[in-house]
Amino acid sequence: MPPATDYDSPWKDALAAYFRDFMTLLWPSIATLIDWSKPHVFLDKELQRRVRDGDAGRSYVDKLVEVTTYRYGMRRVLIHIEIQGRADARFPARMYRYNALLKDTRGGPVVDSLAVLTGHDAGPEWMRYRDEGLACITEFTFPVVALGHWRTRLPDLVALAATNPFAVIVMAQLQALHDHDAEHRLDGKIRLLRLLYRSGYARDDIRALIRLIDWMITLPPVLEDRFQQAGLAIEEEMKMPFVTTFERLGEARGLAKGLEQGRELGLELGRELERDAIRRNQAAILHRLLTRRFGALPPGFNARLSTAPLDTLNRWLDNAIDAPALDAVFTVASADALLTVASADAEFTVAPADGVLTVLADTLSTPPAAPQSTQA
Repeated sequence: MPPATDYDSPWKDALAAYFRDFMTLLWPSIATLIDWSKPHVFLDKELQRRVRDGDAGRSYVDKLVEVTTYRYGMRRVLIHIEIQGRADARFPARMYRYNALLKDTRGGPVVDSLAVLTGHDAGPEWMRYRDEGLACITEFTFPVVALGHWRTRLPDLVALAATNPFAVIVMAQLQALHDHDAEHRLDGKIRLLRLLYRSGYARDDIRALIRLIDWMITLPPVLEDRFQQAGLAIEEEMKMPFVTTFERLGEARGLAKGLEQGRELGLELGRELERDAIRRNQAAILHRLLTRRFGALPPGFNARLSTAPLDTLNRWLDNAIDAPALDAVFTVASADALLTVASADAEFTVAPADGVLTVLADTLSTPPAAPQSTQA
């Protein structure tokens, strides 16, 4: 099975970028009634505010677009578009409810509702909602396109792709839904790439369409690498810049490398924090030892201890164990000097780095000596 594919985002972006081409391909009779010289406005946020769908059945996309029509004296009308996989029994009722809500909240404008069913190979061109009461009948009819019927018209889509980029998007959607063999998906994706270049699209359109195809037709990583190689070969063959997919692949690899570098940086930062914690702990132990042996420390000693490097603190700790005076603690001694420590039972010799904690524990268990002057 191919990797999980998200059709929501590509359809949203495709409609936003190629709305006129979408209407021209799937609803040409309606497209001819729209004045494309006037800007069309997407009102998706308003649609989300007005309509809350709790029904079963996942809707890929709901779009609300305001256009100017040649009908009704160049009036602005709303087009509600729903892209859905398959229609269940409640689908017509939901479309009616959306249409009624939009008319009500917008003060009664003309609202045309259109549906695209990506998971149907065939079906009626119109769907109807009907509700009968004791005396009243409510009836609502809306046009439907079953995208799968284009599977029998693939040569037409190929021909239309030369002038209508949405034909490429429809082909990508059909392959993503109906071709589950990874090798076949790879071959189809490469064919679509060749079709894009041969159709003579502008650079920005090629980039946008390849990004949409990438979203729809996903491949395992090893086949993505092969697709990249095929793309490079096509680039060389047609002398055109191939960008989006390979930029994305390169960015993904760069991200992976950045994450690895970040992990190493994080480990190093962690080690540095650990060293700093040890240093601060040693400074606190030394402060306590010096205070117990020599009384209150003169001004400035706390700052001196808090900024001293770890190896220096360890040396001072060694010196503090049997230093006769406070100044002697800070006397520079040989780094490999050994300390001779008097014990109640015996005399033993330890290296400073290894013996400091053992000796310190014994020292802290004895009463503090009387304070001595720090004056030389």
